[in-house]
Amino acid sequence: MRVSLRSKKALSLEERIKLAEAEFRLGGYQATRRQAKQVLESNPRNEWGFYWLSKSYDELAQFCFSKASLNPESARVHQILGDYYARRHNLPHAKAEYVAAIQLAPDLPDLHLGLGTVCWADAEWTEAEKELERTLELAPASAVAHYELGNAYVQERRWQSAIDHLRRIVDDPAVGVKARLDLATAEAEMGQVRRAIEELLPVAEKDQDGEIHYRLATLYHKLGEKDRAQEALATFKRLQNASPKVDRRELEALDRAAQSSAKDHDR
Repeated sequence: MRVSLRSKKALSLEERIKLAEAEFRLGGYQATRRQAKQVLESNPRNEWGFYWLSKSYDELAQFCFSKASLNPESARVHQILGDYYARRHNLPHAKAEYVAAIQLAPDLPDLHLGLGTVCWADAEWTEAEKELERTLELAPASAVAHYELGNAYVQERRWQSAIDHLRRIVDDPAVGVKARLDLATAEAEMGQVRRAIEELLPVAEKDQDGEIHYRLATLYHKLGEKDRAQEALATFKRLQNASPKVDRRELEALDRAAQSSAKDHDR
């Protein structure tokens, strides 16, 4: 299966998920991580994308734990360990690993992005901004850095600074929708309510959980456009009711099988 899927020029979402699984089963954990990330880029809420990304990080981390004692001077080993801890929300350990990696390779932008992302997730805005700004010095096109920096400025109510970063990435396939939501918040706070609506309309059809339409309803209400506000609110309620309840039984079964296999291996 892996060979046939790899040979295809373009993969559907389902095929990419199958390829991620095939890579994992054959020990290609880096390849699994790449495929899972691409799944999440095209569908950020995909449970299988999260599952295989998490599993690949588990295996890579175990490899790095064994290598760390043998090669403590590897920035990439510290980076993968930082990624591992970050995905498990162990932020203090993640920060320590990213700091260790940066000390060894201070000019790698993804190391600063990793540390900046962890600080951003921990609401440490000043430290996050420092690392994200450094990321953009080294990699000016980083959409994630622009988004997280813009979002940090939104949290600090620094509206114009947020707009300057968020506007750059409104069409990015991975973070564009989130950027537009934050951009609309900043513009509305600056009194540009009509422009905030214009930011959200191009992505309204991508609304999966109703958040975009809820924002639109709020903005239309501010303008006194009651009919449009009610229409957007009705769509919000419909999307909320239609939002699929994730059935995780198959994922949980895979986890149980993996745990059972691990126990058998340890005996």
